[in-house]
Amino acid sequence: MIRRLGPEDAAAYAEIRLEGLRLAPDAFGSDTETESGWPLEKFSERLTSNTVFGYEEDGRLLGVAGFFAHTSLKRCHRGVLWGMYVRNETRGRGIGARLVEAVLAYAREHVEQVQLDVSVDKVAALGLYERCGFRRYGTEPHTLKIGGRYFDTHQMVLIF
Repeated sequence: MIRRLGPEDAAAYAEIRLEGLRLAPDAFGSDTETESGWPLEKFSERLTSNTVFGYEEDGRLLGVAGFFAHTSLKRCHRGVLWGMYVRNETRGRGIGARLVEAVLAYAREHVEQVQLDVSVDKVAALGLYERCGFRRYGTEPHTLKIGGRYFDTHQMVLIF
């Protein structure tokens, strides 16, 4: 089941978020070292200040995807899909697609376009986003640096 997460989900969200940061460090702009030191209130605040959807089975979060809309006058027509992660053991079941669809359904009510960044090495994620209607409009070299290794990202957009 997909639902919007709220502050009461902070502990479950923190668990899956930290797992994602640990297992797929090149998929996120943040890092385990930073967020593992956060108090639970910080994760709760994130769930209040952003729109985060979770896919849940038997009371366990198996995937998450976040969205925020820009608020400045010149950018308020744009939103960002961020923090997408599906647990390794549940991949290939369509959970990622359902999460992206939930974000896009919400976003259509608030913005005119959604953008995201995806590591060029994340072939499955890139394919998912393309199947959902996103198109690449650029590639940023050396977006992330992890342990002396650089990672490039594709910028993608879906215009409604």
